[in-house]
Amino acid sequence: MAETLAQEIGLLRTLAQNLERLTIPLDPDVEALLRAQGQEPSPGGLPSKMTIRPGGHDAFNRLCECLMRRPMIERGASFDNLLNELFAQIETYAGRDPASIIDADAQQLVDHFDTWFTALAAPRRVFVPCALTPWAAPNFSIGPVTFVHLDEISKVGFYLDGPTPDALDKQSFKSLLQCKRVGHPT
Repeated sequence: MAETLAQEIGLLRTLAQNLERLTIPLDPDVEALLRAQGQEPSPGGLPSKMTIRPGGHDAFNRLCECLMRRPMIERGASFDNLLNELFAQIETYAGRDPASIIDADAQQLVDHFDTWFTALAAPRRVFVPCALTPWAAPNFSIGPVTFVHLDEISKVGFYLDGPTPDALDKQSFKSLLQCKRVGHPT
């Protein structure tokens, strides 16, 4: 059974009514310089920006929430990243007749976000300090949780020495290990 995207279609239609491309005016000094050189600024060549009029703000936020509730996305995407990507995608609806937005448009947007998220998704490891025993013990797993003794963390593939380690994450992780060692020396 095909998924119902009626809410998304309604929100896209509201957005289409409230999207506006604004031309960014040239600085008067730049305009004067161009004219002094015998050039007339081309109205079509001026930079522009996409804006959402106040009547579309709620629709934009609600559409973002609809996308955020998708099973693939809801547990792993940050709201800010989703907002930014959605803003980049809605430009195609500027100037469209809202009545021309149909199921296929909403499905195309949903498919885009599924693909976008899949391309960005990566497994994450979360470290939760716990004390089961002060003595070294072999690693073991229970479901998706792997228990690793403090002395083994830097020897297995969990340590943050990957191809592009994040310095702040690495420092935080080292601080966590140091705190754990002080609290529970072996």
